[in-house]
Amino acid sequence: MKIKSSESISDYHIRIIVIVNQMRRNGEALSDARITEKILRSLDPKFDFVIVAIEESKEVDKLTVDELMSSLQAHEQKIVKRNEDKAIKHALQSKLSLKEGREISTSGCTTQGSSQQR
Repeated sequence: MKIKSSESISDYHIRIIVIVNQMRRNGEALSDARITEKILRSLDPKFDFVIVAIEESKEVDKLTVDELMSSLQAHEQKIVKRNEDKAIKHALQSKLSLKEGREISTSGCTTQGSSQQR
């Protein structure tokens, strides 16, 4: 099961917990380490460098699913915040460009209009 590109980590976490609970009810013995490894393998490529950081800095076999998901959610929030900041910056630049364009065309019209009146 792979994470969908438009799916949030919290939605993915809920989906995983539902499946894990169903498997455990059917007698499957699943350790947190096995679930954690499967989650790390199923993540979107945008999480690749976070996965490496988690694997390097923590003992993955001792990491709980909740701890992993908390780390991933924190990273996801940073990505969302960064994208929002970029969108705001882009919108402000577009607004500035439009404003500058109007000032240029307005001054051009004013000059032409005043010369025609003379």
